[in-house]
Amino acid sequence: MNDRGAWLTVAALIAAAGSPAIAAEGAGDGRLRGEARTELRRPVVGATVLAVREQAPPVLALTATDANGFLGLDDVPTGDYSILIAAPGFAPGRIDALAVGGPFRAVADVVMREGVMDLPVLDLAAGTGSSSVSLSVVDADGAPLESVRVRLDPVGHRHDPLHTLSDAEGRARVGGLGAGLWRLTIGRAGWTRLRVPAIRWRGGEAMLIARLLPLPGAVRPIAAELIPPPQFLPPAGTLDIPALVEPAGDASVDATPDGTANAAADAAAAAPPDSDLR
Repeated sequence: MNDRGAWLTVAALIAAAGSPAIAAEGAGDGRLRGEARTELRRPVVGATVLAVREQAPPVLALTATDANGFLGLDDVPTGDYSILIAAPGFAPGRIDALAVGGPFRAVADVVMREGVMDLPVLDLAAGTGSSSVSLSVVDADGAPLESVRVRLDPVGHRHDPLHTLSDAEGRARVGGLGAGLWRLTIGRAGWTRLRVPAIRWRGGEAMLIARLLPLPGAVRPIAAELIPPPQFLPPAGTLDIPALVEPAGDASVDATPDGTANAAADAAAAAPPDSDLR
């Protein structure tokens, strides 16, 4: 995979824009490798991978499995992580208290079993500073990804949805989060969409890292993300033609444009032939 240098850049970008606690930590030397496969050893493609650090300041890293079912993260902050892997048609795979830190790599191999994709609520540790999210988005090669939509929707409480787009450096920041549950969606047309149904927000600033992959051939993009909704407009120069009205009375009576009967035609039709008069 070509993403081995991505996470150092990502963490450094976030540290520069984050709170003092996050900036003081910077990037770590942790490495994570793994794969998601079925019980028949078939790769699970496009599964959402979540890595949640259990210590403060909170860190949530999101990515997806590639075309071979592999996942890999480099240079992530050191700590104990909960790893969750979710895909439609499978029960979530989970590894708790996985120590991530150098010099050795942590391994997260998960066997996915058929079931309901029911992700639990993700509990983030309480951070410091303002209640906000510092997010950095990169592609599979670690390059910043622009115009990625980031949306946070309240779950079970009253708050306005929060959303923004990543800038040219792949960074985004969302503030004004209230304590409670939030649903996170990160995506861009033509790329894997990352969703977290429920994150429990306890306050402070959190570091979010997202690495998006191009949609694999087996996954069809959502049409609404690729084209705008259709707008049906009448063709140019359309004429409003009134409906044809049948004349009243006997249908065999012809009408002139002014609406009167053609008396001459009626008289000629009623007259007997000349041979009958002789």
